[in-house]
Amino acid sequence: MKKFILLCLLAGVTLSASMQTYAMVCSILVIPKMREACVAQCEAAHPGWLNKIACV
Repeated sequence: MKKFILLCLLAGVTLSASMQTYAMVCSILVIPKMREACVAQCEAAHPGWLNKIACV
């Protein structure tokens, strides 16, 4: 049971870090004209309600 909980926690942290990376790259490094395409790619890569938070 502990292993299952730890694996779920690890998966959640990995997903969150990945989404934050997309958000940081879109906001800081990408020129504004390409931001919309970058956000769309982030939302496609991470479907669900969490993309509303991370893909800003």
